[in-house]
Amino acid sequence: MFDIKLVFDHLHVFLQGIGMTLFLTAVPLFFGFFLAVASSLIIVEKVPVLSNITRFYSLLFRGSPMLVQTYLVYYGLAQFEAVRDSWAWNFLKDEYFCVIMVFSLNTGAYTTEILRNGILGTPPGEIESAKTLGLSKLAIYRKIIFPSTFRRVLPLYNNEVIYLMQSSSIASIFTLMDITGAARWLNASFNVAYEGMLTAALVYLVLTYGLIGIFKIIERKFCGYLMVR
Repeated sequence: MFDIKLVFDHLHVFLQGIGMTLFLTAVPLFFGFFLAVASSLIIVEKVPVLSNITRFYSLLFRGSPMLVQTYLVYYGLAQFEAVRDSWAWNFLKDEYFCVIMVFSLNTGAYTTEILRNGILGTPPGEIESAKTLGLSKLAIYRKIIFPSTFRRVLPLYNNEVIYLMQSSSIASIFTLMDITGAARWLNASFNVAYEGMLTAALVYLVLTYGLIGIFKIIERKFCGYLMVR
């Protein structure tokens, strides 16, 4: 029998977990977005050497699970004495830093591909019109390409945001008390089978549809002309 009283008595733990989950989603999205903008530009403009390095970075983080990546950074780097003796160890020994760094690099890699495809999908006529007006390449990107790209990739970026929010559940493995961590704590502390995880599933469901609703509002505001009526 599902013990709903147990859940309500410890609702504060889940509220703390929601705060942690939102934090582990928002901060990596912030850093990952700016990383993706720079990376997509490097790839599209085919900057010598840097474009190959950026492609490798994108392939590396899109080609392996985020859980494995976090394990390798948090536990793997600690195996090297040179790392433990370096200034970087002040940061790498902290689970918050490791998780946020890996999440940022991971979402940055996926967002890079989203933006790259969006930039390449910009109608050539828009770019040619900008050139005839004498706009510089920087101005073309700032006034034409990026605004057009951001509008068209919003639905794809919505999926990436939801993916990151749900994937942040792996943070509980690294002692961070997110939603999944709260669920695991409840199940373990009171020896129950599914109260914690069912509650976590419901919370993730509400957050997911909340994000979908927010992005639909943004799409109506900025992409209304692209939507089928």
